[in-house]
Amino acid sequence: MQRIVIKNFGPIKDATIDLKNVTVLIGEQATGKSTVAQLVYFFRSIPSRLFANLNPNLSTEGPNFFSEKNSQIRKSLEIFISNFIKDKTNLEIRKIHKYNQNTEILFHYELKEERYIKIKNNNNSTIVTLGKGFDIQTLVNKIFSSAQLLGEMNIRSSLWVHLLNILPEHFHQSTIVSIYIPAGRNITTSFSNLFETFFIQNAGLQSGREMELMKDFMLFVSKLKDDINKLGLTLQSIFEVIEPSQEHKILLEKQIHIFNTILKGKYISTDGGTEKIETKDENKILLSNASSGQQEAIRIIQDLFLLTAKKEKGYRIIEEPEAHLFPDTQKALMEMLVTTSNATNSQFLITTHSPYILTALNNLLIAKQAAKYAAEQVENTGYPSFMQLEFNNISAYMLNSDGSCTNIANPTSQLIQAYYIDEISHKIGSDFDTLFEIITEHEYQENE
Repeated sequence: MQRIVIKNFGPIKDATIDLKNVTVLIGEQATGKSTVAQLVYFFRSIPSRLFANLNPNLSTEGPNFFSEKNSQIRKSLEIFISNFIKDKTNLEIRKIHKYNQNTEILFHYELKEERYIKIKNNNNSTIVTLGKGFDIQTLVNKIFSSAQLLGEMNIRSSLWVHLLNILPEHFHQSTIVSIYIPAGRNITTSFSNLFETFFIQNAGLQSGREMELMKDFMLFVSKLKDDINKLGLTLQSIFEVIEPSQEHKILLEKQIHIFNTILKGKYISTDGGTEKIETKDENKILLSNASSGQQEAIRIIQDLFLLTAKKEKGYRIIEEPEAHLFPDTQKALMEMLVTTSNATNSQFLITTHSPYILTALNNLLIAKQAAKYAAEQVENTGYPSFMQLEFNNISAYMLNSDGSCTNIANPTSQLIQAYYIDEISHKIGSDFDTLFEIITEHEYQENE
């Protein structure tokens, strides 16, 4: 299991968060939800960053470079990997927030094996250490062993493929790619492809972590749209591209149904890449002219659908998935997300302010419990087995204004304690009752 521990960093004083298939962070603004999300994204992105730096260099080397006798090169590679991880960690963490006094951040890639990266800042001195379970020497041995087995046969492309497997495996990750889906994602629907290209090319000239995250996301969306286009005119066209098993077909048909429910219409992609929504009355609306809710949701649900279709594991960090969505649409989005997680073993970290997101997840949790007694009845209620959520696969935390962090996943009820957000509704309702009583009291006095 992966875990992040944060002390005295940004608005966070003390937080320990276990990362499961679905991890939910709630809290008021400026309590550190985005801080946690960006830290997790960085640590999970280290394998891909390391790959980008190792691959061009190692893939050009011949088999003699990887000889068992080449101990000096082996040692140099160990030092390079260790220093890269430490230097990159220190540099990137500072972009998220300046270190506080006595900042300490610990990211466990595998809790039981002491495979972690630890950052500690004290008296303006920053030390980055790797847990003993990290074992850079073993990682280098795996790289050398793979290269030796490949010999002289197409070593460049083959080692590239092997690195894609070796690195995430060493970091205890199912995939080398993690995607951060930021708030304001509707930017990818509102502007032309030419603007997207310009933005991606020039984003590096602008400073700021948010700009880097948006650039990474727009690069991801560019590939996402290409993959969607390959399916054909509509999502239903996927059945002409692949021949799924009966079980997989039922799953995809359900995902398409949820997709259309969220979008309030059918998604259409033309050969030229123009994206449209066909409404129930068969009107076709350009996605760039669609509602803000449709624009905010489209990239999330496209990604969920493709992960399910390809049976591909992914790691997604999604800021405010509820943005501009009506409560019943938020419910549908969580159902699609959990279905994808169950079908592919993908992982999701969500930051939210919405009680409807928590309630929707609780419905999926309690459906799993109820199915133990009456599976068919639960399915007839609208919660098929592939949509039900196992309690062990979710974690939920409230980030508090005092910098602390509260675990709100209750192991006794096996539900999320949504009252942490609901109590705000109660306070608002209580204020209404008080104000209404003032009116009632004065009207009564006037009628006396």
